[in-house]
Amino acid sequence: MPDFDRGRFPAALVASAFLVLAACGGGGSGSDDVRPSKLFALDVAHSAVGSTANANPPPGTGLVPERIINGGDTKLSGGSGCDFRNCISSMALDSPRDQLYVSTRRGILVFNKAGTATGNVAPSRVINIGAGPRFIQLNVASDVLYISSGTIPSGAVDPTSSNLILALNSASTASDLSTASRTLTLTMGPNDTIIGFALDATHDVLYVAISRNTDVNVGLIRGVASKPSGALTLDAEFLVSATTNVADAIRESISVDPARDRLFVAIRPSQVLVFDNASTRTSGAQTPDRTIQLPGFPDQYRLFLESTNDRLYASSGHNQVLIVNNAGTATGTVAAPLILQLFPDSDFVAVVARP
Repeated sequence: MPDFDRGRFPAALVASAFLVLAACGGGGSGSDDVRPSKLFALDVAHSAVGSTANANPPPGTGLVPERIINGGDTKLSGGSGCDFRNCISSMALDSPRDQLYVSTRRGILVFNKAGTATGNVAPSRVINIGAGPRFIQLNVASDVLYISSGTIPSGAVDPTSSNLILALNSASTASDLSTASRTLTLTMGPNDTIIGFALDATHDVLYVAISRNTDVNVGLIRGVASKPSGALTLDAEFLVSATTNVADAIRESISVDPARDRLFVAIRPSQVLVFDNASTRTSGAQTPDRTIQLPGFPDQYRLFLESTNDRLYASSGHNQVLIVNNAGTATGTVAAPLILQLFPDSDFVAVVARP
C-alpha cells in the first residue's frame, strides 16, 4: 500500500483512501504493480504528489494512486496559509531522465527516479532561483527550464517581482543555488501578473498566460530559445477571458500540443477553449476553434496535454483529475472519467503525464 505520512494526515483520511482503493479494485502496492508511474498529480491541500502507472483508466474509474510522495523530508509542505495562489503551484516532468520538478515557495524540488518514488523521500536537489511560487516549463531536448519569477499573494499583486521569465540551462544537473542563464523582462501593469506557462519546443514558442488587472490574456514569445536577456515585447497577445477579480483570473490555465500546434485554455466555468494553428495567432480578437465543456464542478481546472496520445488531463480543487481522449477534436460536453482520488478534500493544482 502507499506509504502515507501518518504523522501528517488524520487516520480517517488514510482509511478513506484505502476504502476507495478497495472499492475500485485499482491501484496497488509496489509488490502488486512494479510498473513506473506515468501520471502525477500535485495536491496542495496535503503537500503530496500522487502517481499511478495507469494513465488512461476506463471511463468512470476511481483510482487511488499506487505511490504517494509525502512527509517532512520531501519539503513539499508550504506551511500555513498555502493555497493555489501562493504555495506549491506547478510541475514539469523529464521522462527520459525520470526527473520530476515540483515548484514550491521553498524552491523548485527535483525528484530523481520519479516513476518509482514514494513515501517520505527527500528531493535530489532544490533549485533556489526567483521568488515565491513559480510556474515552470521544461524543454527536455535542450535541458532548459523556464521559470516565472514572482508572487501571487492573496488580494494583491506586486508587478516589480512578477514580470520576469528565467531560463536555466542544464536544468537536469543545476545546483541548489542557481543563477539564471537568461532573464526576460515583460512589460507589466500595476495589477498584472504571470499566471501560467505552456512551452511548444517544436515551434519554439512559449505561451504566457497573464492576468491583466482581472482579464486573462495569452501572450506568445516566438523564438524563445534564442531570446537574449533584457526587456521583452510579446510577439502577440490576445484576450481569452474577461473575469471580474484576480481570484477568478488566477484559476485559469493553459497547455499546448506541440505535435498538432494547438493551444488549450481553461476558463471558468469548466470550459476549455481550443485554438488550432496556435503558433500563428496574432494580437487582437481570436476565436477558438472548439470549446470543450468539462463535467462536474463549476470551478476551474489546471491543464496538461499529453501530446503522444492527444490526451488532455484536467486537475481541480475538488479531489479529481479528469481525462479527455482525442482532445484535439473533442467539442461540446464530454464524458470525462474521474481518474484519481487521493484524499476527500484534495486540491489538485497541477498534473503531468508521460505516454
